[in-house]
Amino acid sequence: MNNGIPPLKKSAFTLAETLITLSVIGIVAVLAILGVQGSIMDNVRTKHTIVAKHKFAKAMEQMGLNNNIGPYYGSSSDATKQFVDTFNNYYKTVRTCDNEHLDECFGYKEFKFQNGSTYDITKATSGKVFQGEGGALGDDYDSDTVGIIGLDGTRFIVSFNKNCKEVPSKVYEWTDETNHEAMVCVAAVMDIDGNKAPNTVGKDVSFLGNAYSIGKNCVFEVDDICAGAFIPLTPVSYSECMANKSAWGLQYCQGEGKTTSQQASSYDSYAAAAKACGTKANMLNSTEICKVMASSYSRSLSYTSSNGGGCSGYYNSGTLASLGLSESSSDAYVWANYDESMNASSNAIGKYIIFDNSRIGNGTKTRNNYSMTAFAICRM
Repeated sequence: MNNGIPPLKKSAFTLAETLITLSVIGIVAVLAILGVQGSIMDNVRTKHTIVAKHKFAKAMEQMGLNNNIGPYYGSSSDATKQFVDTFNNYYKTVRTCDNEHLDECFGYKEFKFQNGSTYDITKATSGKVFQGEGGALGDDYDSDTVGIIGLDGTRFIVSFNKNCKEVPSKVYEWTDETNHEAMVCVAAVMDIDGNKAPNTVGKDVSFLGNAYSIGKNCVFEVDDICAGAFIPLTPVSYSECMANKSAWGLQYCQGEGKTTSQQASSYDSYAAAAKACGTKANMLNSTEICKVMASSYSRSLSYTSSNGGGCSGYYNSGTLASLGLSESSSDAYVWANYDESMNASSNAIGKYIIFDNSRIGNGTKTRNNYSMTAFAICRM
């Protein structure tokens, strides 16, 4: 007799519930182990990279102490080869490759950037492909590159500054910095473990010397146009424009010819585009902007190169959203590189491409509207 008290129900996991729970625990454990392993491998690669750069730098330091670093004479295209021929006396190598066989020394043809884009190693035939701290390295590095495989398996594609005179003869204090003062004449990309994965910049692939990156990483690539992303603009003040007018390659600043009080409230959206691109010369012109639009955003577009270029037609649904704007927005401008002018009211004029109610058009406009939605597209 239970005196009206209901019997206790037995509670337990079913076999299926137990198996599911154990599976989840197993998956979490595996992910945790993989995460720890990934972190350990990243640390190992970082230390390996530092050691590899240290070896390269110490070899160059010894070359400097023996006054064996440049200048190299003869054909300027041979400067890097002459450097490597001497460098091999200080750095143990198992193979070198000319610039037509770089993938044979590197062990593969393409490496990856963190954003998922790739770079074809066979394109690195001269040091001009390297990007330095302030941009492309230029003609000082235009000699043919050379591939190197070190005795420890580290792979390099090297370029030497043909106008570099010498590295100061001294012993450099080494730290854990990933670059080194002894490498002032060199730009290179390296992989610490050859064709083993992940072949990714920031992991097993890195840059040394004066190289900070490689290639142009175009967001838009049409014909011979290599351009970056749309850059939203905030107009610059009259004083900032005037202070940088020459550096930005501008003919006018909004506010010129006006009173002091008017200048204090003058802002220039076109000048902001020149600022974003470094100089007006790096802004795409109207025809180039139209080509970018035709390749990526337009369902029907025609363009012309006459009168500074321009285009007309329609853009695809979703274009404005991709630029961070509402699809119902109108009057979004892209400033173009073209001759500037000043109108009768002393307002600076710039040329633009406009998105307006699903249509693309072009024209010229005063640059003093602070609230206008404007963009720049820069040549890379």
